[in-house]
Amino acid sequence: MSPAPARATTAAREIAVEMLNPRTWLSGKHATLYLVARFKESGTPAAGARIVARITNAAEPTSVDAEASADGHARVEFDMPRLTGEDAALVIEASARDACGQLRFALRAKPKAPAAG
Repeated sequence: MSPAPARATTAAREIAVEMLNPRTWLSGKHATLYLVARFKESGTPAAGARIVARITNAAEPTSVDAEASADGHARVEFDMPRLTGEDAALVIEASARDACGQLRFALRAKPKAPAAG
């Protein structure tokens, strides 16, 4: 009896995450992200994908999640924490069954205005 052939492992599929409001997502200290998640190879919506948005290098841990609708869209809202590091970032991750993807934006703290004198 010969051994059964080894099964090839299937590589995880990739999800493309797109922010639909890249210029207007931050209003004051409140963030509203309009996102869409699609499978890269087919372009079809990643319906039901778990979307997690988090801020790295912030004074308070910030992580918010949502589920993509049937058309792959999701909205995530949160209050922006104070940034504590030069390498602070907004990281958006999408995952569904055998697929995942990430979008990352570097963040910069606004410089303090000099005191008027």
